[in-house]
Amino acid sequence: MTCIRDLLSILPNIILYLASGYAFVQTFRFVALKERKQEINHLLTSSLVIGYVIVNIMNLIPFTISYQADCVGIIITSVIASFLFSKFYMSDLLYRILKRLHIYTTTKDHFWMNFVDFDYPSYVKIQMKDNTIYSGYYYFMEGYDRQPLISLAAYRQVNPNGDIENHQTDETSVILLDTKDAKSVQFVYYDRSRKCVDIKDLISNHNEYGSPTYSEFHTENDR
Repeated sequence: MTCIRDLLSILPNIILYLASGYAFVQTFRFVALKERKQEINHLLTSSLVIGYVIVNIMNLIPFTISYQADCVGIIITSVIASFLFSKFYMSDLLYRILKRLHIYTTTKDHFWMNFVDFDYPSYVKIQMKDNTIYSGYYYFMEGYDRQPLISLAAYRQVNPNGDIENHQTDETSVILLDTKDAKSVQFVYYDRSRKCVDIKDLISNHNEYGSPTYSEFHTENDR
């Protein structure tokens, strides 16, 4: 009986840990485009651990309204904290921090997300296998797929015979393309985009003596 009473006494805390942790995990997976299919054991464990940390941090705040209100506040805080963490996790800032630490990897599960500019509209040129070329602004992209569906707005279509279908000023339509049928995909960025910083760094290698491309841009007299 004592064991049962002890279990019942800590049950509300366990439920709170699970609820707040689950809210954090699921918000993170949604915002950061993480695959949401997960083994139940792993999900429960991660929710419990994260919830335990969140609840104990919140308990450090010397302010309370009531137990019920505090529980709701903890769960709402979990969602907000997860959203902010997810935005940082997906940001170029984290990439630059990792780069300074000489960690050359991506935090994004879906490789395509490394090329989408979330600060400025991305212009995309897609050449299909039948040589039809679509050019337009990135609108939406399917998640959880290595070769996703992608939609373009304010686009134009250049057919293999040279005919052009212009929808660049069409406010009523977008086009959905399957990148499995694409031969190449090109992203073009605003000149103010932070994506251009990395591209400029790579271009600077043309002027670095000893680089593989130095001889293509300089004569013998430049050495």
